[in-house]
Amino acid sequence: MTNVPFESDNLTLIDHYVVQTRQRLTEQGYHIRQLTEAGHDTVHAEETFQGMEKTLSSIRAFREKIVFDLLGQ
Repeated sequence: MTNVPFESDNLTLIDHYVVQTRQRLTEQGYHIRQLTEAGHDTVHAEETFQGMEKTLSSIRAFREKIVFDLLGQ
């Protein structure tokens, strides 16, 4: 079992990380479009974007687990 006081105290922080990561994904998408329009290679930028999507997915899964644990208490 996880530490519920820790989880409830930090749920807001996790939500902040979700918002930050979504913002960074938006910015990265913008940079990819700029690179594409300028005729530059976007392989590394797209790989970074995919990594950020995986990070966001992991953060969301962790948040869901915390919420599940909190509701189970």
